[in-house]
Amino acid sequence: MLIIVIGAGVALLGLFKRRPKLERAYLVVVIGTILSFVITRSCFLTDWEKALRQQFLPETAYENGFISHYMSYLGFDLNDWHVLYFLVTMITLGLLGTIFHHVKNRS
Repeated sequence: MLIIVIGAGVALLGLFKRRPKLERAYLVVVIGTILSFVITRSCFLTDWEKALRQQFLPETAYENGFISHYMSYLGFDLNDWHVLYFLVTMITLGLLGTIFHHVKNRS
């Protein structure tokens, strides 16, 4: 999630032009995240963590998403829809920033 949020800011500011390898890595993470949500309707890393917890430490298993679960320890009452809306917004901003700066640099 941090990669998506920070990457969106970097893309919007046009800072990827100096580091094209980082831009490609960011796009791989974004595309992987999109595919994960389209195919499984959740984050594959969260599903993996939940399965491991259920298998090895069932008393630590949780029902909601990763970010919602851990943000509750910080006093934030988020549900998975809040996180999903934020994630979609950051992905959209990051992709738009990337596209904008590529088009701008071609001119």
